[in-house]
Amino acid sequence: MINLGAVLEWFEFCLYGYLATYLSVLFFPEEDKTVAMITVFGIFAASYIMRPIGGFVFGSIGDRLGRRYAIKLSMIIMCFPMLIMALMPTYDSAGIWAILILMFARMLQGFSVGGEYTGILVALTESASPKYRGFTNALAGLASQIGVILSATVVGLLSYFLTNDEMLSYGWRVAFIFGFVLAVISAFLQGKAKESPFFKEAKKEHKLSKSPLIDAIKGPKMPLLWTFVLTGYVGIAYYMMATFLPNSLISDKGFDVDDIMLLTVISSSVYAFISPLFGLLSDIFGRKPMLYIPIVLVAILGYPMFILFNSSGLGGILVAQLIFAVLISAMTASFQVTVTELFPTEHRYSGMSAAYNTGNAIFAGTTPMICVWLAGIFNSSYAPCFYLIIASVITLALIYKMPDTRYSEDFAAS
Repeated sequence: MINLGAVLEWFEFCLYGYLATYLSVLFFPEEDKTVAMITVFGIFAASYIMRPIGGFVFGSIGDRLGRRYAIKLSMIIMCFPMLIMALMPTYDSAGIWAILILMFARMLQGFSVGGEYTGILVALTESASPKYRGFTNALAGLASQIGVILSATVVGLLSYFLTNDEMLSYGWRVAFIFGFVLAVISAFLQGKAKESPFFKEAKKEHKLSKSPLIDAIKGPKMPLLWTFVLTGYVGIAYYMMATFLPNSLISDKGFDVDDIMLLTVISSSVYAFISPLFGLLSDIFGRKPMLYIPIVLVAILGYPMFILFNSSGLGGILVAQLIFAVLISAMTASFQVTVTELFPTEHRYSGMSAAYNTGNAIFAGTTPMICVWLAGIFNSSYAPCFYLIIASVITLALIYKMPDTRYSEDFAAS
């Protein structure tokens, strides 16, 4: 039941990205194409600004009242922005108000998501066998990619069966209505989820903190820094692959939407079903090796992958997407369990959510916009890959002294 939230979150966030080429026309028709895309992705970034606030609120609720309660509340709130986006007017009918409504919906969505996914990671890890925390935590990665697959499938099918004019007229609304229905079902089913045994034990022993966020901030600073850095880096890599590149291939290279969505479904399927395997490998060989190896490979293979994206047909693009998917799946499976294990039970949800969502807001949420800007200012579709390569090198340096958390009985960094 817990993983339904991961499916929902990634479906809804990727849905906006996959519909960006249509939304840029509907909400920013007077802008230059590049400017319109930057603006659409700017609203994408604005939603991420709300994620730390949501993380602060839901993290504190999760540490004081229970993981299950916080996750369910965030999923209920998630229903509203999906309904708003399905019914909102376009620029032609409402002018600037249409843009403001879109931004409000996305920011409300970001607030909700800020406490949802981190709560899922905490709940899964705390419910797992000590020997298989990495494997169990990685099930969230599997669930999240099911959301991506579902999102790409919905957009791909709609664009296949509808003309471009029909997509601009009502097809994009159908996608958001589907998301609203999914949100309602997920929120209802979440009520059947069980509470974390770690939280129940802490509550029984009266160890719950009255101010978990303050305790997390006053505590050791390095777990916060490592979580912030890793989240930001993985976000850069992921959203470059999942949001920027598909839209670039459609809007700049002229590929059909349904073709690119099909490739995205294939690569996301590979990502999804190998994620638990990489989680298991982190249980066997440790978290840090399973982090370092894929980050190093991304730094080395970043430029060659961009050559395939920019200089080949669908076959070459698929190869690049699959390489990207495997590497990001590997690092994500280890990264997510690591940042969960870095914090003690009393403020795990609050501390992790604060650092995780701040990293997402600053780096992940801005990645598509920065990539479009870099490609435009340097007049080169290869420019974004250097952003990824530099981020890889900096991340490797900053996590060098991070402990391997695999054997932490209480998940707290020593």
